[in-house]
Amino acid sequence: MDLEAGKDMTPRQSPPDEHYKATYETRHGYIPILNPTVELLPHEILHHLRGWLEQNHRLAIYRRDNNSFDIKEIPNLDKREALEFMNKTVLIYVLNGGGIGGLWEPVLHNYLYRRWFQPYLSDIDHGEYIAIVMKPFDQPPASNDDAAVRHVLDIHSMINRRLDSTKLETPPFYTTRPLFRAFFIAIPDRNWGGCAAIEHIASLRFLIVLTGETKELSAPISFASIVDKSEARTLNGLETVETDLETAVDFVMDLEHREEDVFGLQPDPVAASGGTLPFTQEPLYEWEQYMAERLGWKGGKIVGPSSRWVDMNMYIAWTGLGARVDAVMMNNQVRVMWVWHRRNCRCEKKEWVFVDKDTSQDKSRVTRE
Repeated sequence: MDLEAGKDMTPRQSPPDEHYKATYETRHGYIPILNPTVELLPHEILHHLRGWLEQNHRLAIYRRDNNSFDIKEIPNLDKREALEFMNKTVLIYVLNGGGIGGLWEPVLHNYLYRRWFQPYLSDIDHGEYIAIVMKPFDQPPASNDDAAVRHVLDIHSMINRRLDSTKLETPPFYTTRPLFRAFFIAIPDRNWGGCAAIEHIASLRFLIVLTGETKELSAPISFASIVDKSEARTLNGLETVETDLETAVDFVMDLEHREEDVFGLQPDPVAASGGTLPFTQEPLYEWEQYMAERLGWKGGKIVGPSSRWVDMNMYIAWTGLGARVDAVMMNNQVRVMWVWHRRNCRCEKKEWVFVDKDTSQDKSRVTRE
């Protein structure tokens, strides 16, 4: 099968009223495939395996963002915990405040993930992602934005020092990205404006702060591209802009593209696909190889990256286990938290909107050489 077929196509997100199952999933059902007790065609096997990885990546990101490290834990992160920060582009730090307890996490997660992720195409095999979100329980109160930025800078520096100290134990193809060192994003507590802030998460105000670190970047970071959509500030002596989430995500993804244009994808997905699972000598796709053979695979060794497994001429809509998690679990999580919030709301706004609409995908995210 030509895995390069359709390489310039970007699969669309399935709308809420469209089924997320591939034809073979409808035909056999999930259990016989997952057990497995049926045989699939080669293209179906590769599609299923990619969906499995998409599902696992999504759940891993969501669980980490909802179980933030405490500040006291950062200096002692072990080598496995340190990997959570590797291959991420930016730290997003949520400062204590109104917070809309339990509701902001799935709404923010869905927005970020759906903006960044390209079904079938995004490189995810080594935990790559746009951000790691933190809201430590043990963070101190910040009296103003200067104090907030000072605090987040301290935490950001602490994280980078710990990552540097674990470098000798870090597996191949896991790195602290230069962009991760160069800036961070903070959400001030004053910006949590009750239900309205969550209903319109793209308009929530964020601070983008440059740390002054430019080592290994293709060029210094400039806010010129968003000058008309942001307010320039200087906080704790650092160059900062305040802007909305939509603009902030555009800005981060543009920086990702800029660095990829110069240095290529990091880690290199082809080179990295020949590696092993972290802290083991097991081949990266050992489980996928095992499952493929049980499903009837006779095509030899499964070769990565998984971003090249799906024949996009055959799978135009996004289907599979990754699409299922997005359409069912993540949307249901938001619905449940809205129901909980409605019962306990102390906000001024009393109009209720269930925010589970898929956001549009950035169609420039991935191109294959």
